[in-house]
Amino acid sequence: MTTTMQAAVVTEFGKDLQIQEVPIPTPGPGEALVKV
Repeated sequence: MTTTMQAAVVTEFGKDLQIQEVPIPTPGPGEALVKV
């Protein structure tokens, strides 16, 4: 499994969404990580 994913991120209020590579979060208790 890879360690990064693409995410739509807003870096500043009122700015457009940007696609960025971000680390895949580790699921906590009672959570699940789903690959779409």
